[in-house]
Amino acid sequence: MNKTVLAIALAATLTLSGCGAMSTAINNRDLEVSSKMSESIFLDPVPRDKKTIYVQVRNTTSEKMPALKESLKAELVNEGWRVVDDLDQAHDMVQVNVLQAGEADSPESVWDGLTGGYGSSLALGGLAGLAMASHKNNVGNGLGAGLLVGAGSWVADQMVKNVTYSVITDVQISTHTKGKVKHSSQANMSQGSSGSTEQHYDQEDNWLRYRTRIASVANKMNLEFDEARPALTQQLATEVAGIFAG
Repeated sequence: MNKTVLAIALAATLTLSGCGAMSTAINNRDLEVSSKMSESIFLDPVPRDKKTIYVQVRNTTSEKMPALKESLKAELVNEGWRVVDDLDQAHDMVQVNVLQAGEADSPESVWDGLTGGYGSSLALGGLAGLAMASHKNNVGNGLGAGLLVGAGSWVADQMVKNVTYSVITDVQISTHTKGKVKHSSQANMSQGSSGSTEQHYDQEDNWLRYRTRIASVANKMNLEFDEARPALTQQLATEVAGIFAG
């Protein structure tokens, strides 16, 4: 086979092998963001003059979400609430804890993280480490692993990927009531491998509490977290504030 024929065959092979990558580029060229909630929360209407709320946001992940608290406050103000810094002045309270933030296999794997709802352990099988295979291989290994078609497809797939980033949060809503509310909790704390300690706690106060877990995903071709972060932050803020709409 002369060099011209070989060059034409190579170009055709790479073109055909890149069809999957081209499909990915076309179908995932725009940023898509969505959320799901593990349980619905229904709050009683609050008179406009009593719509005061205290906001607490915590992040227990390594990824920074610096704008989340301010975005949530802004969304609550849009819903007619006045954000206060003194808990004694608040009719309602919202507490948010970011449990997971980072790359995931797919939106479906993120929805699995809602299993069990608030406070349950995360289903982390599909979260983080999306591109482990690409870290373990290099172009040379890929080219030497199979035929030219496989190599061309491998190269194209490395250049064009459908990437998903996710943020999973636990959310607790508390609303002030005139009557007394009794709260009971129980926890089993392990003591090494030999035993555990059981704790019981009872409390009375004037707060009715509701809990849910929210998962938000951003999906796009070759997406980076720096691009996904603002969209995920706004999506989560809007989702939480929506609980207080009306």
